[in-house]
Amino acid sequence: MLTDFYPPTIGGVKRHVATLSEHLVKRSHDVIVCTVTQRGIKPSEVCDGVCVHRLKALFQRVQSKSRRRY
Repeated sequence: MLTDFYPPTIGGVKRHVATLSEHLVKRSHDVIVCTVTQRGIKPSEVCDGVCVHRLKALFQRVQSKSRRRY
């Protein structure tokens, strides 16, 4: 699975991906979720049988000298 965020972040799509992943694990599937890293959360862990990898996104790697304000 690939998602922008994953629990413990709160949101409808995040919860849906987590629930779907957990149900697939219960049906004997190997499930790996790749998502965006967040401060204070482990980069890799197993949550309810789901292997979660949190990776740095491109926008997290690039530092801008000027910040646009809209």
